[in-house]
Amino acid sequence: MTFFDQNSFMSQIKLSAELNQLQARKNFYLHQNEVLKVQKDELLGSMDNLERLAREKFLMKKDDEDLFIVQTKD
Repeated sequence: MTFFDQNSFMSQIKLSAELNQLQARKNFYLHQNEVLKVQKDELLGSMDNLERLAREKFLMKKDDEDLFIVQTKD
């Protein structure tokens, strides 16, 4: 005799699979967090790296410089 309620065998399998997926996602995001911490430390550890980021990503420049943007067709 089997009963189908919220504690049935099938729902336990589904919950177990969902738990495994969530744990895998948690591990992925924890790893990504560590990678981003290392990148942040590298970036903020050197003024040259910070200046390079500002120039490349935010198109910042010094007052006595000219800025040329070269785009390639892909």
